[in-house]
Amino acid sequence: MHTAAVNERGGGHSSAYHRLLSYLEWALRSAQQLRNQVSPEDLTALVLSKRHDTLLDGSGTSRARSSSVL
Repeated sequence: MHTAAVNERGGGHSSAYHRLLSYLEWALRSAQQLRNQVSPEDLTALVLSKRHDTLLDGSGTSRARSSSVL
């Protein structure tokens, strides 16, 4: 997960919107990988935080995808 996060940071995205979508995809993949190792409360605090929800709300993508992880 750490390597994926570092790769996303320097991914050479063409726009801020593409960087946002890439981050949201990374967060979803990370939450899916961690869901059997971390409590839902900790997962929300660490990955699917209120800031994540704000970004997701503004992205125009489906909120149902991230809420189904928990």
